[in-house]
Amino acid sequence: MSPDSISGLKDLRRRYTGLIFLEVILLSGVNDKEREVEGLKGIIREISPDMVQLNTVIRPPSYSRAMPVQKERMEQIKIFSAKRQRSSPIPLRKRELLKMIQPTSQ
Repeated sequence: MSPDSISGLKDLRRRYTGLIFLEVILLSGVNDKEREVEGLKGIIREISPDMVQLNTVIRPPSYSRAMPVQKERMEQIKIFSAKRQRSSPIPLRKRELLKMIQPTSQ
């Protein structure tokens, strides 16, 4: 993640009162080592999203270095499972979430 991206997401968190979801893609040998994971953990704490979705590649990627992280390692990296504390938790169903992100016609 570039410093500008991180700064922009932190600024969004400060200004935006709605829910912020962050998706993180882990690639074997690229960003799944302890050092990279600890760095991601710190950045995610700074951004403070409401939810983090942790993923790895499943289908054959177009970039040859994009290899999936093994299931066991993904389990070890469950650093993103804690959700940001809110004064009133809002459970959302997919339909409700889609309503929130779809543009309204005026």
